[in-house]
Amino acid sequence: MKRIYMTFVQIETMVAHADGYDSVTEWREDCGAEYTSIYDLVDVENMGFSRDGAKWYAFEDTKGRPCIYYKY
Repeated sequence: MKRIYMTFVQIETMVAHADGYDSVTEWREDCGAEYTSIYDLVDVENMGFSRDGAKWYAFEDTKGRPCIYYKY
């Protein structure tokens, strides 16, 4: 199955909704600056570097679908 590309904002939104919040802003206010990296948000299964030097992280979303995040 092909991995779903997600941005950091999409990952934050997914986690906020999974935690029961309607908006990311409300979730950020309640959690503070606690979540600043992808490791704080999801369980990273694997990581590496792409040909253009971007770091990639493989993980599953809250529905169990495989996802990937590229940090440039």
